[in-house]
Order: sequence, then C-alpha cells, then structure tokens
Amino acid sequence: MSEWRCWDRRPVPDRERWNLSRKDEVKVSREGKECTVPIRVRYAESDQMGVAYYANYLIWFEMGRVELMRELAIPYSGWEKQGFFLPVSESYCKYMTPTYFDELLDVRCRVGEVRTRAVRFQYELLRGGQLVAEGHTVHVCTNRDARPITFPDSIRNALKGALVPEEPLGAEKPEEA
Repeated sequence: MSEWRCWDRRPVPDRERWNLSRKDEVKVSREGKECTVPIRVRYAESDQMGVAYYANYLIWFEMGRVELMRELAIPYSGWEKQGFFLPVSESYCKYMTPTYFDELLDVRCRVGEVRTRAVRFQYELLRGGQLVAEGHTVHVCTNRDARPITFPDSIRNALKGALVPEEPLGAEKPEEA
C-alpha cells in the first residue's frame, strides 16, 4: 500500500512524526520572561490547499501575548476592569515557509521594548524547532476613550521586569563549564 499524499504531493502528516496527539501546554522559560504556546492549525484557518491563511499568524501571535501577560500576572482582563486597554498600533510578520492544516506549531512571545505609553512584543512561530515566521506588535496604553495614557507604574514595572536582552528569540544559552 502506498503512502497517502495530499493533492499537491505532500505526504499526509504522520501522527508519530508530527506528534499529533500532543496535549497543549504553555511553557514559560528564561525565568518567566518568554512564553511558548503550542497550537494546531485548524481546518478553518487554512485554504482549500491546506495552507494556513496569512492573517492567522497575527491571531497566533495574540495567543502567545495573552498567555505571556497571564504568566506575568497582568492579564488583559484585569487591565480592562481597571479601564486600561492595549490596542495594536503596529504589526509585522515575516513569513519564512508556509504552514499547513493539522500541523503543530509553537508560538514564542516575549517583551521586546517598554516605553512610557507603548510596549513591543516579539514573536516566533516554530514547527518542530524550525522557524516558519517571526514578527512583532506594538501596543499603546489607552483609556476607555481610546486616548493614549502613561502605563500605570505597576504594569510598566512588570513589563520592564520581563525584558529579555537583545538576542534571537530561540537562541539557546551557552552551557556553563
């Protein structure tokens, strides 16, 4: 019996090779300063050819950002109850290779920069450790009237405490001798 293949001749994902039975679990590393969220490309997120639609990458970035904020003990729900909001003022995504329906991916997120009224989050999207996309979003702190305001000290301090020194997101720390 021959191996099943997609219409475009790609092999159908093998359950063991792609670890399709993996349970979702959020991983926090770098002393709680980087968050990795596993996701699976859903059918609704792909086109008829099984390729993930490009705009979904920003949604996946958001999933990483929301989990990172939760891990930093400053979840979005708490901000909004206090009257603070974080609308996106800039987004960027560089696509290295396509992703496909039913693939397992990891979204890595970290705080890249904190300013008086804005924060930049950096993202990597990985398939089995291979970088498939990277990007960033910039968010401005606003009040309920969508007017920019200064971050409250507690939130700014939590964000600054999560800053990671400039290095590629997936870079491994050198082993100590």
